[in-house]
Amino acid sequence: MKHDAPLPCPPPEPLAVTGRAGRWLWAAYGLLMALGLAVYAAAPRVTETPARVGTRAAPEAANLAHVAQGARVVASSFMMNAHHHPLYLIDGEARPSPMEKWVAAADDAAPWIEVRLARRARLEALVLELAGAHGEPVTTNMANYEVACVDEGRVVASFDVVGNLDDRPRTALGGCEADAVRVRFSVGPERTPQALVRVFEARVLGAWL
Repeated sequence: MKHDAPLPCPPPEPLAVTGRAGRWLWAAYGLLMALGLAVYAAAPRVTETPARVGTRAAPEAANLAHVAQGARVVASSFMMNAHHHPLYLIDGEARPSPMEKWVAAADDAAPWIEVRLARRARLEALVLELAGAHGEPVTTNMANYEVACVDEGRVVASFDVVGNLDDRPRTALGGCEADAVRVRFSVGPERTPQALVRVFEARVLGAWL
């Protein structure tokens, strides 16, 4: 018994809309297209700037003189009765109270501090926060002092600061390789604003070796 192969189904005819309904449908379609184009034109454009090769900013040097970094500090003296301990120099407190600063003893004629790092490092700068940095008279800022890079107890570089007027003076250390930074202050005559050394913070910027 012979079976004829089924004929393929013809493709469907496209939908044809005529008459008044067709005209309304095409008008609505045109209106929707116009609204879509208007919304697209008004949408903000997001452009991407291609990354530049070789222009990445160098990372800021870390503060190695922080107790969290393993730093320690020693001082020639401190005002014990007012609790102005030298440990405040390396606590990293951004908004210290008036008490949270190191103040040398009143009878210390040659005050100094030494920040001892956890290990040797390449040092870029020393930044001090003096009395004027946190609301005290700027006349109490220390004007003259010497900064030394110390490596295994030996001074490998020294820098003199004369006539400082800044609340947060920065002394460049020239990339010296050392494990400590020592600061010797020159105090003023007795009963003058600079007769006492007042320092809130000492930051040593650099990178570990």
